[in-house]
Amino acid sequence: GFLFDYWFEIIITILSLILLKLLVNRLLSNSLDRIYKQMFFYSDSLAAMKKQLEADHGDLWDKPEFCIAYLKLHDAYQNFLNAARTDVAGKLRRDTAYEKFAAVNVGG
Repeated sequence: GFLFDYWFEIIITILSLILLKLLVNRLLSNSLDRIYKQMFFYSDSLAAMKKQLEADHGDLWDKPEFCIAYLKLHDAYQNFLNAARTDVAGKLRRDTAYEKFAAVNVGG
């Protein structure tokens, strides 16, 4: 049959496709991930969230509703920052362009 007549060519084709997939993942994935994060304005979103977190909220700190909302925003900010700092393999990287957003100074 076909499989027995062309077994060598089939194995070479399968190995070539696996190698091609590995090369694409290694070479293009990081670039595509960086482009994706630029297209969806990760830096701008993080900057806007950080600005709100660092704003002087004055007497609002006396209101429990505000404190709860602030903590929710801070949690969302940290989750988004971690997503921005994560590479395509899911590994958290600390040498990205998003490190400037890591520290939040509360209260201005």
